[in-house]
Amino acid sequence: QTCALPICLRLHRPAIHLGRPRAADHLHLPDADAVDIQGKEGVITDLWFFAYPIGKGEAVVRRIDIDQLSSDNNYRVFYCDLKQGEYKIYLTANIPGISIYTTEEQLKAKTLDFSNGNLPVQGKLPLLYEYKNNEDNNKLEVSPNTSATITANMIFVCSKVKFSLRFNNKTFSQNSFGSNRLKITSITVKDIVNTGGLFDGKGNNGTQEQTLTVKNEVDFNKDQWSYTDILYLPENYN
Repeated sequence: QTCALPICLRLHRPAIHLGRPRAADHLHLPDADAVDIQGKEGVITDLWFFAYPIGKGEAVVRRIDIDQLSSDNNYRVFYCDLKQGEYKIYLTANIPGISIYTTEEQLKAKTLDFSNGNLPVQGKLPLLYEYKNNEDNNKLEVSPNTSATITANMIFVCSKVKFSLRFNNKTFSQNSFGSNRLKITSITVKDIVNTGGLFDGKGNNGTQEQTLTVKNEVDFNKDQWSYTDILYLPENYN
C-alpha cells in the first residue's frame, strides 16, 4: 500500500564563524528578508530527495522543482508517495553528479571535488540532510495507520568564515609601518583541502591555496582602515 509523506524544508539563519566550524542551514525564499542571510547563500539550484528501503523494497529518488513547492511560513513543502515499509531518507542540494540512478552506497561514498580553486560560492553552496527519528536512528517507518511529516533542516557541507584585516598607523600599526600606509592587492588562503566526503569527511587528497580578489570597498590611502570579507571553506558538517 502506498502512503503520502509530507516533507517540510525548513529555514534557519546561517552562522558566521571565525575559524572553521560548520555553517548553518537554510533555503532561499521570496520572503528571505525574514532571515539573516547574505546575498545568494541560500539559493538552491538542484534539490534531490532519496528514500532507500531497509531490506526489500523500491527506492524513490526524485529531483524536486523548488519553484513548484507550496509555502507555509518559513517552510517549503512537498509530498512523496512511498510504499509501506522502512526507509532511510536523505536530501541533497547543489551537489553535482546526482541522478535518478544514484544508489545509497554511491550517495554515502560521494566525494566533493574542491581542487583547482573550485571552492564553494554563494548560489552553489552544498547542503545535506539525513533523517533521524526520536530514537536518534535513521529509520523511517511508513504505514497506512501512521502519518509522518519530516522537517528537513538542511546543513551546509562547508564552513562560512568571516575575516577582518585592520590597519591603523596612529596606534597598533605604527611600530611596524611608522607614518607609511598599507594597501592590500591580494589575499592568499593556504592549506585548503582539495576533496572531502559528503557524509564522513574522508577522501581528502592534499591541499591547495586560493588567491582572493580584493573588493573595491575600502580606501587604502587612509591612515586607518578595516577590510572585511567572507569565504566558504570545504568541510564536512559532522
